[in-house]
Formats: sequence, structure tokens, C-alpha cells
Amino acid sequence: MQKLITIFHFYKSFLIWSLSISIVFFILFEHTIFLVVLGKVILISSLAYLIMYSPSKEKLIFYKNLSISNFKLFFTFFIIDFLITVPLLLIIKKLT
Repeated sequence: MQKLITIFHFYKSFLIWSLSISIVFFILFEHTIFLVVLGKVILISSLAYLIMYSPSKEKLIFYKNLSISNFKLFFTFFIIDFLITVPLLLIIKKLT
């Protein structure tokens, strides 16, 4: 549970950007949730690549010291993002 809380703390720094991108994708892809999720997979994969192979990779040392691999960190990042984004988009879809 402690590791999940730690990963969520990592996710919080990207929360506003993630939700903003989700809403923009939702509008651009004509309310298709599947395409939004697919776009988010590509963006999270790109983010993982950029963080792991740039000078900001030092941010990941903290998570490695807690025995959280890069894959586990970004996969859990995606799951948390999915669990927040999809219900939000379903609510928006019902309202429109």
C-alpha cells in the first residue's frame, strides 16, 4: 500500500496535464473513449522514455530505492490515470 501511495504522489505532479490532455483528446476524437485511452498509452510511453533517457532520470532514483521498477512505476501511473480518466469522460459523455 505504501508503494501505491508513493506512485500516486508521482502521478499527482502530472494530474492536471493528464486530465487536460484527456479532455482535448475526447473532443478531438469525437467522444471515443477507446481512442483517448490509446492516445494516453502513447503519451505515457513517450513520457517514460523521455524521463528515463534524459537528465531528469535522477527523479527515478527515489523510486528505485523503494524497489519500484520503471515499468511498475509507469504501468501503475497508467492504471491510476485510466481509473480517473475513464469515469470522468463517461460523465462528460452523459452530459453532452
